[in-house]
Amino acid sequence: MGNYFQPQQCFNNKVVLLLNGLDQIGETLMKLYDEAGAKVYYFNRSEESFTRYEMFKLSSTQNKKLGMIDFQSSNVEEELRHLMDGEIEKIDVFINNLEHKVEKDLLDITPLEWNDGLFVNLHIPFIVLKSYTTFLEASSQAVIIHLTSPHAIHGGNGEVSYAACKSALESFNKGLSRALGAQIRANGVSFDSFQTLRDEKASSVNGGTVPIKSQATLSDITNIIMFLSSSLATYINGQVLLVDGGKTYS
Repeated sequence: MGNYFQPQQCFNNKVVLLLNGLDQIGETLMKLYDEAGAKVYYFNRSEESFTRYEMFKLSSTQNKKLGMIDFQSSNVEEELRHLMDGEIEKIDVFINNLEHKVEKDLLDITPLEWNDGLFVNLHIPFIVLKSYTTFLEASSQAVIIHLTSPHAIHGGNGEVSYAACKSALESFNKGLSRALGAQIRANGVSFDSFQTLRDEKASSVNGGTVPIKSQATLSDITNIIMFLSSSLATYINGQVLLVDGGKTYS
């Protein structure tokens, strides 16, 4: 008969870690995984600095704050592992939905802005994954999902930092899929923008260049992420699923 998608069976008692709990995708995914019985942990960036993040455990009553991490700290790997001491024994789903977009071309972007983009989009996911590899290895079937963008393919409108970071992230994903062994899958989901309930006019405006004549919705993106992190996708590894209605390659 095969496996049919049943969230409760796929994610009950699974441990999920998201790098960003503040954006729409992060908030939606946390709700979906929580409703499916998963234990959800997430980071929120501090308002004080783009290098400092707070880690939380999702709770139906009051979210539990586990601590603060400064990713510029020389002991960041040790500090990250210390946050999870006695808290979890494994990580089943790791979602990198962290993003820092500098919308400037080559002549306008400063070296500092370039480095900021590299730090958030590449360095932080690298450090967290490196620190938590043992937790991923403790899972029978761990999943890593990076959220990326078609800018990695076509370069966008010349935003060199964003395009370079997303392209590097997709290559990083391919390397992880080969390096981490049979128990850990690494995939990506690539999308540009999506329509929300607060942005109903976006479909007709931005969907004009999409072959299917509509813009992706938030659920289009989160459904793909849930699928890739489920037991239905156990033979998908090292791939980037392009969710753009055929726009990039049509």
